[in-house]
Amino acid sequence: MEKLLIYTLLLTLFVGGIVVAVSFNVFGGSPSGIIRSLALFYLENMYNVYAKTFWAASPEAVNAILWDYRGLDTIYETTVLYTALIGCLAIATGLEKKFRPKEPGLTIIVKAGTRIVVAIVILVSLVLAFRGYITPGGGFQGGVAFAIAPLLLIAAYSWRRLEELGFRLDKAVLLRSLGLAAIALIALAPYMLGGYILQNQFKPWIVFAGAPYTIWVFYIGGTLLFLNISEFFVVSMEFLMIFILLSIIYVGGEK
Repeated sequence: MEKLLIYTLLLTLFVGGIVVAVSFNVFGGSPSGIIRSLALFYLENMYNVYAKTFWAASPEAVNAILWDYRGLDTIYETTVLYTALIGCLAIATGLEKKFRPKEPGLTIIVKAGTRIVVAIVILVSLVLAFRGYITPGGGFQGGVAFAIAPLLLIAAYSWRRLEELGFRLDKAVLLRSLGLAAIALIALAPYMLGGYILQNQFKPWIVFAGAPYTIWVFYIGGTLLFLNISEFFVVSMEFLMIFILLSIIYVGGEK
């Protein structure tokens, strides 16, 4: 108990110190005028139906920057996460057969509550992914939120329950691969049509006319909706695989 109080006090002092340091500009002053003008450019052009020279067809600034103005950086980040996961899977080869988790679980009350919370978490994650191009959210945020669901199931039930519900390692690998393939296809399609890789909307110096930003009466933001959905599958399945592997090692029983 004393150790817990000491750790809590140290953490409080550390966080408080950071807050004070930021308040007194210890880490630097406010953004320079150049940086602020860049932010103003994004805000003025990301969803400007009257001047579409630089627009991204997205009223959500973070998503517009993430996929349109600096889309290649996002691809690199996805590649880093993918490469790290390949290393995890390579190291963990054969562990599923070596360790078979037990089925202890928690109380019935906890399990019943977990079912409700998991349903809400999955719903919220889908909203974040499918509406990320018009409201705060996106594929990465939705994927991370979805990853909370299997983590709760592991805590309340066990890794075995994930398997019974269809959260299996081989399915996760397949869905992750399909998501990556979709991102690659969406990224390369404009290049094949006379544009450049990851181009979303029309630019006057490029032949490509831009991706349609509406389907019938539904606004989709060009390629942004589909990139978010693909990223959602990539991120959610990668976190799911990591949680399954960790559960097999640390929650699993003996042979």
